[in-house]
Amino acid sequence: MFSVLDDLEPVRQAAQKAAEQAIQTLKPVGAAHSRVRIQHTS
Repeated sequence: MFSVLDDLEPVRQAAQKAAEQAIQTLKPVGAAHSRVRIQHTS
């Protein structure tokens, strides 16, 4: 089990990095969508 956890550690770190990159890429798009929502609401 310890060996499995050791193998999953770098995998989790890589997945976290990929998630952060995806968030940074989608951030401007999300901000644009939120701005459009605010305009529609007002």
